[in-house]
Amino acid sequence: MSSERHLDYQTLVTGLVIGFSSAWILKRNIINTMSLVKSVAHVTQCNMKLVFVVRTDLGIGKGKLASQCSHAAVRCYQNMLNTSPKTLRLWELNGQPKIVLKAEEDGEQYLLQLHDKAKALGLVTAIIRDSGKTQVESGTITVLGIGPGESFIVDQITKHLKLL
Repeated sequence: MSSERHLDYQTLVTGLVIGFSSAWILKRNIINTMSLVKSVAHVTQCNMKLVFVVRTDLGIGKGKLASQCSHAAVRCYQNMLNTSPKTLRLWELNGQPKIVLKAEEDGEQYLLQLHDKAKALGLVTAIIRDSGKTQVESGTITVLGIGPGESFIVDQITKHLKLL
């Protein structure tokens, strides 16, 4: 009889240990899953984009323009890594949308005005100045990168602009 009690006691203790361990693991998994669900829900609610406003008055070629936009993308990304890595992650999880728009007016002054408006709204920006080795003079502003940021904020600066 004593060995049966001992066996029942061992079974009970083993069952309790397994039960509590399973509950602890399940609780951790449920908490992690809930956290992930909240993150995904936030991501799907949060439209993000990176916008490039390009000068079309310079007459630069398509390849040069693509290169200048690439410079803006890299610079904006680097700035976001330092200032807002969580916002950058949301943009990445949203598919990294990038929009190329035409500057509405000719000249650098227009891009500088958009830059100031974007900065006032707390957006990351990148003004790209060409090195002057091929098509335009050194220091010429060719592209303004804005973002990544929430679409409704970026749109306050760029909604009126047309796609390139």
